Amino acid sequence: MNVLIGEKDLVTALRRASRNTWVFRVLVVASLAVFIVLCLNLRTINARNMTKTMILGMTLLGWACMGWYMGMLLPSRAKAHHLETLTAGEPKTFEGRLYMAGTPEKIPKSVWVQRVMLAGDSNPDTMEEPERKRLNLDVELTGQMPAEGSRIRVKAVHGYITGVEILEPGNDENAVTGRRSRMRLICRRVGYLAPFFILWALLVIVIGGFIFNRLMDARPENKLVVYADCEVRKNAELANRLEKELEDPIRLVQVRSFDYAMFQESGINGADLYIVSGSRADEYREVFAPLPTGLAEDEECLVMDGVPWGIPVRATEYFVYDPAETYYLVFGKNAPHLEGNDGAVDNQAVDAARFLIELK
Repeated sequence: MNVLIGEKDLVTALRRASRNTWVFRVLVVASLAVFIVLCLNLRTINARNMTKTMILGMTLLGWACMGWYMGMLLPSRAKAHHLETLTAGEPKTFEGRLYMAGTPEKIPKSVWVQRVMLAGDSNPDTMEEPERKRLNLDVELTGQMPAEGSRIRVKAVHGYITGVEILEPGNDENAVTGRRSRMRLICRRVGYLAPFFILWALLVIVIGGFIFNRLMDARPENKLVVYADCEVRKNAELANRLEKELEDPIRLVQVRSFDYAMFQESGINGADLYIVSGSRADEYREVFAPLPTGLAEDEECLVMDGVPWGIPVRATEYFVYDPAETYYLVFGKNAPHLEGNDGAVDNQAVDAARFLIELK
């Protein structure tokens, strides 16, 4: 009799389960290490590219972990437990003609099986229906079974075939290759994992993006914020240049358009500097501070009610202006980096303003 499930198979299954466990652990540790490295190397100048890299990398690594855990580790553990049960059980012997019944099915928390029917030969004298016995066969073993219609003797434990002996070969045209069953099994596994893959990708975008945004933020006293009432381009490059010009406690500079305030309305009120057009300056006057002494001497200053509020700014490399408008650099009345404001920690908003004014 050809032994399909024995002690050797159990040892192999246990080793495979142990190996898959270690591979999964390595994948998880590698994923965490990659994420930590990405976080440590996150800078203003590379924030956009690093975010894209994080989303792509963590999505793929997460898929690898999930695919290995659900597609390799869990099945290997289930099979090892399954074989332990079968090798410890007492086998029974059955005879009949082999027929495959239906398609492969998943036993909950166990293995995929192919339903098998053993049918006895009919008796023409009595016209009685032949005796039928339903058994289970591990899907991976279907290729080791003889052709359908063969008369066989099998050993079974708890209804699972563990050995087979051919008594009368069947027609080779009805040979059971197992290929179709394996392909169907693979397709079902992929279909089962697809929703989890999509959910993981969404979680990476939401949670990973949130963590990166938190890392690219700082307390008000540690960052300088510039809002512009126009399109901003290459804002990461400009912010990086400003970070190099400024000193502690500032470690982060954010350059954003007013459109960003739609997502963070409170942030615009605490900005250090604003770039606004002359025609819209009065709309935001409540968050502006008059020009500091030394900057209000420019004849082209923005003056409202006899008070100088802004100084002309160009920097066309980074800002896209309306040609019909004149744009001004204005200080914020809540700026933590402008002397004279409540809670101000330094006067570096003036240094940043001088740098922006000098840009062409």
